[in-house]
Amino acid sequence: MPKVNNADSSVLAIIGGGPTCTYAVERLAANFNHYRNELRACTIYIFDKTGYFGAGEVHSPAQPKTSFLNRISGQVCFAADESNIHAGPLLQLSFRPTLHQWCQRKYRETGDKTYNIGAQDWPQRALHGEALTECFNRYIELLKGLENVTVHLIKDEVVDIQKAANTYLVESTRNGTIRCDHILLATGHSSNRPELSSSINKLVSHANKHKDLRFVNYAYPLDQKLHNIDASKTVAVQGLGLTAIDVFLYLTEGRGGRFVTNERNECVYIPSGQEPRLVGFSRSGLFTTTRPHNEKEKDIENLEHKGEFLTSHSVDLLRQHRGFGRQNKLDFELHLWPIIRLEQAHLYYKTLFGKEFSDFLTSRLQNHFERFLNGDAKFSNCSEQAIAFFESYIDDEVGQLMTIIEVVLGKQYTEQSTYPDPIVQSAIIYYFKFFSGIDFSEELSQYEIGSEIYSIVYQQLNSPWDHSRCVTEHKYSWENVYQPIRGVPAGKEYTKALVRFMEEDNKFARQNNLRNPVKALCDGVWRDLRQVLAYAIDDGGLTPESHEIFLSKYMRIHNRLGNGAGTEVMEKMLALIKAGIIDVSIGSHPEITLEEEKGSFSLKSNDGTVRIDVDILVNAKIHEFHATADVMPLYRNMQKRGLIQQWENKYELTPSFRPGGIRLTEQFHPQNEHEQVETGITLLGPPTEGKYFFQIGAARPAQNHHILNDAINWANGFIDNLRITPCTGISETGAVEVAKLR
Repeated sequence: MPKVNNADSSVLAIIGGGPTCTYAVERLAANFNHYRNELRACTIYIFDKTGYFGAGEVHSPAQPKTSFLNRISGQVCFAADESNIHAGPLLQLSFRPTLHQWCQRKYRETGDKTYNIGAQDWPQRALHGEALTECFNRYIELLKGLENVTVHLIKDEVVDIQKAANTYLVESTRNGTIRCDHILLATGHSSNRPELSSSINKLVSHANKHKDLRFVNYAYPLDQKLHNIDASKTVAVQGLGLTAIDVFLYLTEGRGGRFVTNERNECVYIPSGQEPRLVGFSRSGLFTTTRPHNEKEKDIENLEHKGEFLTSHSVDLLRQHRGFGRQNKLDFELHLWPIIRLEQAHLYYKTLFGKEFSDFLTSRLQNHFERFLNGDAKFSNCSEQAIAFFESYIDDEVGQLMTIIEVVLGKQYTEQSTYPDPIVQSAIIYYFKFFSGIDFSEELSQYEIGSEIYSIVYQQLNSPWDHSRCVTEHKYSWENVYQPIRGVPAGKEYTKALVRFMEEDNKFARQNNLRNPVKALCDGVWRDLRQVLAYAIDDGGLTPESHEIFLSKYMRIHNRLGNGAGTEVMEKMLALIKAGIIDVSIGSHPEITLEEEKGSFSLKSNDGTVRIDVDILVNAKIHEFHATADVMPLYRNMQKRGLIQQWENKYELTPSFRPGGIRLTEQFHPQNEHEQVETGITLLGPPTEGKYFFQIGAARPAQNHHILNDAINWANGFIDNLRITPCTGISETGAVEVAKLR
């Protein structure tokens, strides 16, 4: 291999050794191997304070075996692929497996059944961490095998970055200062200092006053934050999302308890006797809904939901006709929420009655929807009025169809003119498939609507998911989706109601995300159309006030409906409640009080009928990134030095809003206090939240995934800077030939 002149070498520091670092290092490995003789020499320093290179602390392979990913193994990857249109050179297939493929290879090599998971299975988070670590190490080996690349892995925390002429000084706690030309900040998930929140600070102060009281502001790592909890203690967990589920499983199954399947095929918990008393509570009083079996994995391109109304084009028209101010900002509740509600109802009925009926419904709605986009006075000033109009319009149309279907199934059909017979027939066949899971397209398509065969078939069908036989009981209701428990007092009645809902929700999830209307709605709108939401919200797309409302109110809806755990995990939660291990009787909107005399925290239900004293309170709510509140000193120090600024959503007519993120360009470079772009620094992942929406998550294969694309864009720019002969960009594709690793 020809030597490259090192006189003009470059130094890169990657700060944070988690998944984002792995995606970035993979891109470096592919590009350096492909362009090895065209690039200047490079020294790469990778810092991670925990030493879990490739996975980071949050995703480390040392996590408890009780914690699971909320994504199936076939939808997780570690490297760019052919779908990433600007990826440039790709590594050979053996270097870019999906998590499922990696697990199956490990199973073949070791025979360990832990790795024997299917593409549709929800894997342990520790497996994801192990795979990240191995993939990272393979990419590092590729880089170390090149003469013009040097790599240093440093287990240390970076606490400060200073500008020094055209370079940067990176300071860590134990390794002094390193001069760098380029920095990639991939610090990942973090937590915020409690003293900057008055409500959290009160809880900390109260716990500090009483020796037997404990407040845990951030639950991870579980084995460090939840150690030495005696079985006699009462532990309350605030928030009923993914973090709370991790906590509950760690303190039950992680303490020797077992989940078994009984003769009725139900998940049952067998206690070990080492569990503390657990209390679960949140504002809604509900766990995140169960993620459905993902039937879309069979053909992602064709089966993932494409918006009918919630589209980028609709967002453009809203800005054009109804936007506010010079930047045509939108109001989420006024402009976007009615479209989301419309999209939900439409997708619900598309799943229940099929595409022919949904296309017919679209044609009936289109004129009204265009008037909404264009700012018709009927819709312009009240979101609830627009929502009521669209949902009542759909309700009327669906009501007529349901009436016809019930007449047909009751053998009383003669003739009708509201809907063409082919639409009714298609709707009945689709409804049968929803109800029973059986497709009668071929058998029934030859019969007229008036035939009694439809009634005969329906009478013989059973529903594996216990669906009601009454067609009209399957009407869409947003209240039933979002607030399934209403008007139920705290205590035993609330627990019974929650158990009933969770049992039904798990059945819906087992039916899958293409056949169950509720799960199709949650998955199709709140996950598949996430990038449309990002298109509307990113870079100050909403007014400041609306942006704040979206984050505080509507992100909760997103998280509860679209970001839950899989059926296996949620069946465990249900088993723990039924076994009396988790107490959920406090209901929704409970109050936390500080009991000085008792030396405890106390939870009180909103109706005052239930009161629970607590020894240990765990905050299991999400910590959003906030540059000045972060527990790590790095971003605070960078802001003090003027290297970064907090991003503000500005609007000429109202006060601005600071969500806590950093002011960045579209290429994720920060702007300093002099409004200059620091092109030598790039941020990826959670620290970019604020100006941009939903910058977290594991990489997905075959999806041109934005998480990978961000790493690709950074790597392409960095590689261009290293070229001996500069070029305008990287567009070449093709698999990189590399030597087999031992």
